[in-house]
Amino acid sequence: MPQEVRIQLRRPQEEDRDVVFEKWASDPEVTKYMAWATHRCRDDFDAFIALSDGTWDAFDYGPVIIEDLVTGEVIGSAGLLFDDSEEVGVGYILRKEYWGKGYATEALRLSIDAARDLGVKRLVAGIHPAHIASRNVCKKCGFAIDEEKPAGRFIFPQIDPDNESYTVRYILDLGDDIVEENE
Repeated sequence: MPQEVRIQLRRPQEEDRDVVFEKWASDPEVTKYMAWATHRCRDDFDAFIALSDGTWDAFDYGPVIIEDLVTGEVIGSAGLLFDDSEEVGVGYILRKEYWGKGYATEALRLSIDAARDLGVKRLVAGIHPAHIASRNVCKKCGFAIDEEKPAGRFIFPQIDPDNESYTVRYILDLGDDIVEENE
């Protein structure tokens, strides 16, 4: 039985600045396991919107805002991060009051659907080893620990701003789900 969809994903807009800053990007507890620094001012949003716009312009998808379908409330962000490889990064972050209610799993599933629609063959999530809740979200969505490739090393500024930490590298192969045009 399909699960009810409670959220939608949409492209970030300048109008999201205040809610992103106030509700999660400036909260050290929410951003603890992020590989970006907790926002100190609303202008830090400019880097996010520039990254988002560049990614959307190049790939027709990118970072997204998570919006509650019933209330229209902005509850977090998620999305796909492209680079020059065939792997596409995926991530998510939610306001504290939405933790533990299945919204991260739902946002990740919608991001997986978007990746499939775009023809992405492999999704990758690099997660700090201590972020058990996020690791569980990946597992629920079919990701597995990548046994072949080493984990990435990132600085997690809220944990240790001077030293890199290894991440646990989770992968989801979508290649089998994509039907080639010649078939």
